[in-house]
Amino acid sequence: MHGSPVLTDLGDLVDDPLNKEMTIHSPCTNSGGDLVADDAGHLFLITGSNKVYKVNIATRVTTYLATVTGLPQKFTTSGIAVSEDSSQILAVSSTYSDAYFIIDPETWTASTAPVTHGLYESADLANSNVLITRSAANDDLFISKNPENWNRIRIFPNPVMDDEVRVQFNQLPPGDYTIELANSLGKKVIQQMVTITSSAQTESMHLPHYTSQGFYYIRILDKKNNVVSTQKLVVERW
Repeated sequence: MHGSPVLTDLGDLVDDPLNKEMTIHSPCTNSGGDLVADDAGHLFLITGSNKVYKVNIATRVTTYLATVTGLPQKFTTSGIAVSEDSSQILAVSSTYSDAYFIIDPETWTASTAPVTHGLYESADLANSNVLITRSAANDDLFISKNPENWNRIRIFPNPVMDDEVRVQFNQLPPGDYTIELANSLGKKVIQQMVTITSSAQTESMHLPHYTSQGFYYIRILDKKNNVVSTQKLVVERW
């Protein structure tokens, strides 16, 4: 059926040589848990025993980072999700209902999360947020050198559920521009040339039907190939 998800087996995870006894392949200590993604092409796995691993999606190399501190002894991680500001991780457990926890990915330290409703034993959280970990030094491919341009580009709808997204240009100098859709690793998926002639112009970009659900970037480049603006786009397929 058109639009149906396709599952691809990427192969087994590969231990970072530095993991040693903290191997990802230990069924006793690394069962369960949940995953979130960051903006630099990694997955972060927090296992049921609260150990943290970073997975390079491209190579599948998996690196042990830490064991989360500040959690109760009886707490086992069952579900995690990225906070709305993309700076922290919410952790819940299917066997512990006294509290939810917020984890700081800089220190992998947990603190009790504020709760406005009831507490439940929970697992397998999910949302469209990604953890922001990319340093400014590595942002050249993605981020405009002219911050004043950031608010001059609007992407909608976002999330997008069909095969068309619109890019609105506001008060940009007239001229030729390139719209690029790139995946979370920065690899270009498609590009489209546009000519801006008015102060408020909207262009449509057709997403290929094979574009899978996930997190993408839309980059706007000028005729000198400078990044004018970058917007995050979430593609949803149902």
